[in-house]
Amino acid sequence: MGPARFGKKIGGTFLLAMLFATALFPVPAGAEGVRIDTIPQLRVEERFDTNVYDTPDGEVGSLGTRVVPGLAIRFTAPDDVKLQFSGRYERTWYHDSDARDADDKTWDLRVESSGAWRLSPTFSIRPSVYYLRTPDAYTRTQLVPVGDPTLPPLSITNYGTAETDEFGGGLAFEYLATPNLSFGINGNYRTQSFPGDNTMQFGLEDSTEYGGGLSISYLVTPRSKLGIVGSMQHYTYDLDVDTNSYFAGILFGYQFSPVLRLDASVGGSMVREDDREGVEGRKDTSPSGSVILQYKTPDSDARFFTSALYTSGSGYGETERQITAGFSFLSRLSPEWSWNFSAAYQDSKSVFTEDAVSIKSLYGNAGIAYNPWQWVTFEGRLSLDRQDSSGTFGTTTENYSAAVGVTLGKSLNLY
Repeated sequence: MGPARFGKKIGGTFLLAMLFATALFPVPAGAEGVRIDTIPQLRVEERFDTNVYDTPDGEVGSLGTRVVPGLAIRFTAPDDVKLQFSGRYERTWYHDSDARDADDKTWDLRVESSGAWRLSPTFSIRPSVYYLRTPDAYTRTQLVPVGDPTLPPLSITNYGTAETDEFGGGLAFEYLATPNLSFGINGNYRTQSFPGDNTMQFGLEDSTEYGGGLSISYLVTPRSKLGIVGSMQHYTYDLDVDTNSYFAGILFGYQFSPVLRLDASVGGSMVREDDREGVEGRKDTSPSGSVILQYKTPDSDARFFTSALYTSGSGYGETERQITAGFSFLSRLSPEWSWNFSAAYQDSKSVFTEDAVSIKSLYGNAGIAYNPWQWVTFEGRLSLDRQDSSGTFGTTTENYSAAVGVTLGKSLNLY
């Protein structure tokens, strides 16, 4: 069994295990006050892309029709923490004759949590799982869960027309030993593969990453906490040598008000290649950390995140130093109107091979939605996706998109 098939088998087994384990947690026997809803949806939209093939020259633009059926099951705890299982299938048909080869289909499955799901007064979990398969770089950029606090750092690199097959999962557990002292443990797994002969055609390489960490934190005041954290990640590539990264730092959290909170971890990281053919592996060190600032009210949810970490997710078989900053905002203007905005910037550079990977990626979305009835929503959206690359894979690509659509669906209470 080859490495790619083995990785997919392990990834599929892990996905089933994660979904099974997570499904046991939301509604323990005898639990009260948990609301369960199912959300079937069907979205149809017309979208114009300026660069349907995601090529540097961007010669082909086209109007396209997208159909997206989906289904979600959402659990809502009494403290308003939401845990959602969802899946959707996207199918796009472009109308211009020169763009027909860009027609694509996408599978998107995931488990998401809006916070720590409390199983008891002293024990809570936070799961995050996703599977994404698409040949469309623009779609991947919009759907990959960048900035998730449970998953390892993910790349928003544009791979052009290369089909990507990605799976990632993570679980974070917290145990409250005393009213002020808590212990945390987390684990994660990620695999990125490129079906077909992408190594030769695009210079892409499958990779796998897994690891975990431990933390101890103390509630210094009702609003602030301090602690320490340590973690380790292992990166495996199809063709290149394995590497390991280590992080140690200080945790900090502060609740500015009932609606505004800051969480951060700041420290240092080291990454080291495995030895090969009698040659000692190279290593690199740098400051690392992450910051999440969240503002949440009944009608608005704003979130800023930034991180500077090592990762394997370049797609080019290179361990890289990745700096990411992003922002998301969702606000309800009235019972019928809402709007949203999100953007992220990422700077990725290879660590051990000079200029092999040097990629600057940027994406942004702005949308408005009108919900005149419970079962129908009209939406409009503008998007951009731009990438500047140098080194071995030096190109510049950009795509601008405008879309209008309608979503049919309604939340149905099951319990």
